[in-house]
Amino acid sequence: MDDFSHFTWVFFLKLKSEVFECLIEFKALAENESGCKIKMLRIDNGGEYVNKDVKQLCIDVGIQLQHTVPYTPQ
Repeated sequence: MDDFSHFTWVFFLKLKSEVFECLIEFKALAENESGCKIKMLRIDNGGEYVNKDVKQLCIDVGIQLQHTVPYTPQ
């Protein structure tokens, strides 16, 4: 969800292992639609997001990762 406009993208996954490929697709889609680069990605501490591939992608393209506090639905 975009914090400013509250615009939301939804991607349906069959397996959690599809997250990395979907993140690359989302990044391209969001940046092309908005004309802006992704600056920050707020994620929960789920294992599908906390792995070396996602961390390396964020480092390579300059996206700051923020981890939410456990057990907070926001």
